[in-house]
Order: sequence, then structure tokens, then C-alpha cells
Amino acid sequence: MKKLFFIILHLSIIISVKSQVRFGLKGSLQFTNVIDIHAHSDTRDCGIAFGGFLQIPFNKYNENLFIKPEILYSQQGEYDGDDKYFQDYINIPIMIKYYLSELIPISNYGNSELFAEIGPQIGYLIHEKNKEKDHLRYAKAGNTDISIGLGAGVAFYRTFEINFRYNYGLTDVYKDYSKFNNTSNFAFSLSYIF
Repeated sequence: MKKLFFIILHLSIIISVKSQVRFGLKGSLQFTNVIDIHAHSDTRDCGIAFGGFLQIPFNKYNENLFIKPEILYSQQGEYDGDDKYFQDYINIPIMIKYYLSELIPISNYGNSELFAEIGPQIGYLIHEKNKEKDHLRYAKAGNTDISIGLGAGVAFYRTFEINFRYNYGLTDVYKDYSKFNNTSNFAFSLSYIF
């Protein structure tokens, strides 16, 4: 999976040299869990994520298909009763994004259009809350988290965008725990593309 991630990243850099690349900023409200680890898995709601991204045309013949590498600071984790088991990550998703204007027109003037996106994400752990208690009761959180994201949204003039994305973890958050314990992350985002 890591090899696939770096191949996509390398391809996006090569394509960006020959394409008109746009830069964007985004911020998100997130609702996260770690599945099957703590006694009471309660959602961490209203965690935030923010960062930047590139929107790179896949080729000059298709105005709707883009590669979208992002870099985001992301607050994740969950509650176990009153205990906060939070993890903060630097996440790097590489999304394939497609504007659906030709398939599902929602505006007579082309001002707004739907889009969909899918792609892998790798996260690097930078901070844990309640780390000592978490390690004592359960296990140590690993340094990386790999997931797959699926999202959809509405774009206005391909400049201001509102979207939802769900990320499902493909690896354990707690590497030494006996059961599979992956991330579940639902995010509502606002983006601005320059």
C-alpha cells in the first residue's frame, strides 16, 4: 500500500510540471472513532482538520478529472467514557477527483456542480492524549495509519467547495493489540481553490 501511495504521489508531481495546477486551502469538522479497542467507543466529535492541497489536471483533454494531493493536520481518536484517547496526525491523502457536471448537471449556467473523490491516505502520528493510561490499559498507538477515503461534494465556480468524506482505516491504530482496531473518520469540509 505504501508503494502505491508513493507511485501516485510521484505521478502527480510529474503531471503537475506539464499541467495548470491550482492551490487550495481546506478546513474540516470531523467525527472519529477507533473501532474495537476501548471498552466504550464514543465518537470524538468536532475534532478539526486543516491544511492545503493541489488540484492537478489528469491530462489536458479532460477538464473534469484531477489528482488532488493534500497535507492536513488532523485531530482523531475517541472517548472511552470520560477518558480522552485522542491522536493527532499529519495526514497525506492522494485523491482522484471527478466533476460530475456532464453526468449530473445541477445548474443551467455551470456555476455549481457535483464532484466525487476517492483515494488512499497515509497518516503520521504526532501527538497522543492520555498516552500513558492508553499504553497501560490497551497498547501503544503506531506511528502510521493507512486508510481509504471516499467523498462527494458541491463546487461553486470550481473555487468554493463543500464536501463530505469518509475514511476507513486499513491498518491497526494500536499495532500490538490482538483485535483489528482501525480508524473511522467522517469529515465535513469547506475548501477554497485559488
